[in-house]
Amino acid sequence: MAPEGGAANALLEAVGTRTVAIDDGKLRSYEGGWQEYVRVREERRSGMTPQMAIQAGYERAFGTILDSHVTTLVAGALMFWLGEGPIKGFAVTLSIGGLTSLFSAILVTRLQIVTWLRRTRPKLIPI
Repeated sequence: MAPEGGAANALLEAVGTRTVAIDDGKLRSYEGGWQEYVRVREERRSGMTPQMAIQAGYERAFGTILDSHVTTLVAGALMFWLGEGPIKGFAVTLSIGGLTSLFSAILVTRLQIVTWLRRTRPKLIPI
């Protein structure tokens, strides 16, 4: 029987722990990186400098990335609220995966690109 309570008491059984391995957060991270790449490429083709293209590309991709992650978090919250047992475990791990994916898509990737830009000051972006 599933214990009553919040997210800390959710069951992390086989269904929930398997989510870590097959979490679509990995797919969302890839999709976020792809969105950023495409937006930067579009801005670069329009004639912007590399720094301006990266800034504009990240700003344009942010809405799409945030939307996909918020949708997953809402689905996880609904599954946790309506589900029982392993479904709650799945919801918890799905939400954790979504949050870590959102963090990496927005902050980690951008930090890496900005650090690279500041160190190398490229005239062209290899896209």
